[in-house]
Amino acid sequence: MDAFPRFLPDDLSLGRPGLETRCHAALADGHAAEVPQLGSDWGPRLSRAGFTIEAERPFAISLTPPLPHSARRYAQETLRRIRSHLDGRMSAGDLLALDTLIDGDGPDGVLRRDDLAVRTTRTLWAARRPG
Repeated sequence: MDAFPRFLPDDLSLGRPGLETRCHAALADGHAAEVPQLGSDWGPRLSRAGFTIEAERPFAISLTPPLPHSARRYAQETLRRIRSHLDGRMSAGDLLALDTLIDGDGPDGVLRRDDLAVRTTRTLWAARRPG
């Protein structure tokens, strides 16, 4: 997993524009110390562990609106997971906007928004251990 997926448009008409960008920036600060392997190139790690890299393939994932309900639930759960790491790292206004997006079935919640997308990348490494 290269990074957490992105779902929100820049301007949500809820809080200040750029909420998701600020969320990811706040997470990156914590991940640098807590999860340094997130987004790293796993090829060298696999090689050092004795594997031979057979293939490396990045996948760009881009689902455009309107999303099916299952993708909206995925957005809600992912944003909820992100939110659980943001206390003390973001402004009260940003946290309130994020809580509005992920909590319940209100008109601004991700389960009812028609402007959500799924944007992310994943990289697959196929490797084998010689012998």
